[in-house]
Amino acid sequence: MRGHQILLRAESDLETKSYYPDAGIWAVAARAAFLAALGMVMFASLAPVNLVPRFLASRHLEHFAAFYFTTLLAAAAMPRISLLRLGAALGLFAGLLELARMIPSQHRIWGALDWEADFGGILAAAAPMIVAQFRSRFEPRPRR
Repeated sequence: MRGHQILLRAESDLETKSYYPDAGIWAVAARAAFLAALGMVMFASLAPVNLVPRFLASRHLEHFAAFYFTTLLAAAAMPRISLLRLGAALGLFAGLLELARMIPSQHRIWGALDWEADFGGILAAAAPMIVAQFRSRFEPRPRR
């Protein structure tokens, strides 16, 4: 292929693929919201109990909700990264936070159920996106 043919092909590829700006206002806002959510989750996990407000009746629901919204924000902030990688990274992050809660000076309760609630939130947020990706692989049936 000649140089101008490669350039024309690259331009046509840009037209058919979705374009997500790296420095646009929405891209920056999505990344800022994601980083803020990560910071809030870290604070809520590691701060003394009396400094963390309670939003829901169950701490498992709080874990679920925190990672549900963090997963949604991660998917918006990093649309080029696969959902599998995002989910794995957030699951690892949740596990590291639970391990940090085991430090005796934290006086925090550690439990595998909290980690399960974190994974539940991650999976609940990712499931509709995975189904949408699956459905997008098929062409719609022609109307009669």
